[in-house]
Amino acid sequence: MKDANTSTTAGQPEWLRVKEACDYSRLTKAKLYDLMNRGHLRFSSLKEDGQSKGTRLIHFPSLRHFIESRASGGPSTPTLP
Repeated sequence: MKDANTSTTAGQPEWLRVKEACDYSRLTKAKLYDLMNRGHLRFSSLKEDGQSKGTRLIHFPSLRHFIESRASGGPSTPTLP
């Protein structure tokens, strides 16, 4: 089982806590929860049976993909002179 600190390419984490996803994306916590609830972002809820609250982790590649899929204008990767 992978943990929240498991890295993907370029040393980036595979999973982010909601606050980290807010910091990365500049989206509000409410917007991220809305995107998760509508199925736009892959997430994991770490909650034990009987608990009312748990920890939500957002799949970082799905967050990047969601943002990139809504980008417009310019090349998808920056070109250097």
